[in-house]
Order: sequence, then structure tokens, then C-alpha cells
Amino acid sequence: MGSERPVIEIDNLSFSYGELEVIKGISFAVERGEMLGFLGPNGAGKTTTAKLITGQLIATSGSIRVFDVDMKKNYRQALGRIGVSFESPNLYPKFSGFENLVIFARLNGLGTTHIPELLKQVNLDERGKDRVSSYSKGMQQRLVFARALVNHPELLILDEPTVGLDPVGRALIHQLLRQEQNRGKTIFITSHDMWEIDELCDRVIFLNEGQIVANNTPEALKQQHGRPFLEVGLKDGDDIRKISLPLHEPQTADQIAQWIRQQELVTIHSQEATLGHVFIKLAGRSLDDEQISGNLR
Repeated sequence: MGSERPVIEIDNLSFSYGELEVIKGISFAVERGEMLGFLGPNGAGKTTTAKLITGQLIATSGSIRVFDVDMKKNYRQALGRIGVSFESPNLYPKFSGFENLVIFARLNGLGTTHIPELLKQVNLDERGKDRVSSYSKGMQQRLVFARALVNHPELLILDEPTVGLDPVGRALIHQLLRQEQNRGKTIFITSHDMWEIDELCDRVIFLNEGQIVANNTPEALKQQHGRPFLEVGLKDGDDIRKISLPLHEPQTADQIAQWIRQQELVTIHSQEATLGHVFIKLAGRSLDDEQISGNLR
């Protein structure tokens, strides 16, 4: 990444909705070509931060620079280099998917010859002429992702880009994100999906109640704050009872040996700490129950 200035530079950023302070003096940077995960539970301030970066909201205090442009004063200078996707799609339901992308391209003074290829990339080429009102939520999410690429951006700001997608759709977006990064794009993703961020991102920032509680690579965070463990399955009548034990504790080996002697042990495997475990340790809180069950197994 060399000596270039970061693509995004945020210094002591704060934002309030009325008297409610949502973002509380955060500072971080995103380097050119980096894929950064901005991770936290619902209500942590992730989407607000993304809107501040793109100029949709004005900071209460602090500074935001994107491509060395002061986004408080001159955000329009940078917008043409940014592709944006928010969880709320803001599509035109009475128009087709193709027409939605054409409208966006023309509003930005761009040509439209690349739009059929964008629809093909997100597996909507066969539905491109259909009204968006007939699309499932997952199809709309894929169309919004395609729209974020219409202006050939250097920076992607993606707010929960895979919400509502089935596993096939999620895998497709993950593949496209890696392709865009390989083409040199800088990518900023907000999410509360620990597994997704761990899988995709070079670095992760944990946001909790408007404050940054961690900023490092996923591996570094797991090694520093997580503890690998053994997941053991034991006979329990006709069922199997599962227990998690710390991997490197001396008493764990003794307990395993005892279960083997008593012929109670059915299954055993090791598992590294997850970003979910790390977040709970650092933030003192968990995500919603659905995310916990999905990411802390």
C-alpha cells in the first residue's frame, strides 16, 4: 500500500441525532485496496458511519476525508469515485432492473453499454426486463450491488450487502467482492455477520455503542482475545450431549481421558475462537440470538 494517503481518513468523528450521541469520537483509516469490515450489533452506529463517509449526513464534530477530499465541505468532488449500497434498496419498483441501472447511469452522466454485463454478473440477466416489484428481496439486493458498480467506482461503501440473500446469492456477492478487490478497489463493508467479515476482510473494526472497541486483522483479534476450545459429544441416554472445553487447560486432558475410560465419549473436535467470541469479550455484550447461534457454533 506504500506511502499513499489512505482512501478514507476519519479523525475524532462524532455525530448526534438531536441529543442522542450515536458516534462518539472515532478515528480510523482505510488503505487503498483494503477490504475493511465495520462490525457491530444493530444500533451500534455502523450505517450512520457509512452515511457520514458518503456525505449523506454531516458530522457533529471531527473530520472525514475521502480521496483527500473534505467530505464536510466538498463531498460532491469525491462522490463520482464512490459506489454505494445501503440495506434499504431505494429502487424504482415500476421499472425493470435494466431500467433502474440505466436511470442511475444517466443521472451520473455515464453510458449504458456495460449494464447488460453488470446484470449478468449478479445473475439477473434473464430477469433484467422484469419489473423490480416482481423481484424477491434477494434479487433486489443483487440489483443494488450491481447499481453500486455502475459508475466504475474506486471505493465501495456497502451496508449489509448480503442481507436477505440465500446461500447461493451470498456466495455470489462474496465472489464479486473478491474480484473487485483484485481489480484494485477499496471496500468498506458494514455488517453484523461475524462469519462473513472473518471470511472476506483484511481488517475488522468492532463498533459498540458508537465507540471502536477493536481494530485489527481477524486472525490477530482471535489470537489475542480468543481461546481455542474442544467441542465434545457425550452419551446421554439415546441422545448426545455437547460440551465445550478450553483446549490448553491441563484439566481438559484429564477429563477427556476419564470420559474415554468410562466409554462416554462419542465425538470430539477442536475449534478456534471466532470473531463472535472476541466481540462478546471486548464489548461485554452479544449480538442478537439469531447471529449468536449462527456464528458461535
